[in-house]
Amino acid sequence: MFNNISGTTITVTAPQFEGYILRSQSTYTHSFTRQDAAYTFVYDRIVEVEEPVVPSGQPDEKDIIEQSIDEVEIPEQEVPLAAPTPPLDELPQAGGVAPEMFYVIGLALVSAGAIINKRKII
Repeated sequence: MFNNISGTTITVTAPQFEGYILRSQSTYTHSFTRQDAAYTFVYDRIVEVEEPVVPSGQPDEKDIIEQSIDEVEIPEQEVPLAAPTPPLDELPQAGGVAPEMFYVIGLALVSAGAIINKRKII
């Protein structure tokens, strides 16, 4: 137990953990003051990497024959041709509503607005 009298000095040492290696500073020296102090120790996990097994020596003829690829004949197929492009002076028809329909609807809305506005004035 520490007596936290101002000016008392202690040394904080990082604990050791199995499977981890300390990456940061291992000890801190602290003089007690009225302010709190925090120390952070950073560890890295030790990871063991297995080395790949590399066969030694030259492959024999039996190994080469077993690894050969069977030849498969692929029949030739007809390549589909692209659709013909339309002439540049015409636009393709996309379907939809004719623009005249929108003209009629717009005229009807303007007329209805004028009639309603005229009735309010009188």
